Order: sequence, then C-alpha cells, then structure tokens
Amino acid sequence: MSYYISFAITVIVTYVAGSLYYLAIGKSWRNSLGWKEIEGKPYRPTPIELIIAFVGQLFLTVFMFWLLKNLNVDTLSNSLFYGFIVWLGLILPTLSTNVIFQRRNKNLIVQDGGHWLFYYS
Repeated sequence: MSYYISFAITVIVTYVAGSLYYLAIGKSWRNSLGWKEIEGKPYRPTPIELIIAFVGQLFLTVFMFWLLKNLNVDTLSNSLFYGFIVWLGLILPTLSTNVIFQRRNKNLIVQDGGHWLFYYS
C-alpha cells in the first residue's frame, strides 16, 4: 500500500473513530464538562469545530508518520509501542495537567485520554 494511501486512511479512520467514540460517551462526557442541554437539544458540534478537529487530526497524522519514519519503525507492533509511548509521555501528562489546573471533572482524563490512546496506538 502506498504511503499516501496509508496516510489518507489513517486520517479518515482516526477521525471517524474519534467521532464514534465521543458519540458513544457523549452524555457522560458532556456531564463531565458540566454542559446542559439547550432547549431540550443535546450539544452538536458546529461545522467549524468539525473542520478544526479534522485539520488537527491531519497535523497529528503528519507528525506521527514523520516520527515513525525517522525512528525507522516498520512493524505494527513497534508502531503501536511508540504510539503508546507518545501518548504516555506527552498526551497523558498534558491532558492531566490541563484538567487538574482548570479544576475540571477528573473523569475527563479517562474520557479524553481514552480517545487519544486509541489515536496514538
């Protein structure tokens, strides 16, 4: 499979999987954020929010492809290992620090951390 096809598939799969993940935990996630329904309607992301999320997914995929290429990672198991290391060393501490200092619900560490663990692994 060509590099560009793999890249495109990765961007699309992670974006769709992230969307499905938050769809599945949506009510619990919104409760953790303290968001209430507005006029009986649940939160729905705006088109600009979805575009920004997609562009962010694109940038993250560029970074991971670059990192794995420069580390000469060529197996799935090594790719999963390094993705986990990036999540453990960069994403989880950053996410945890933000949640703690913003005095947000600690459930967000698990909820958002689960999404990013899937993405990076």
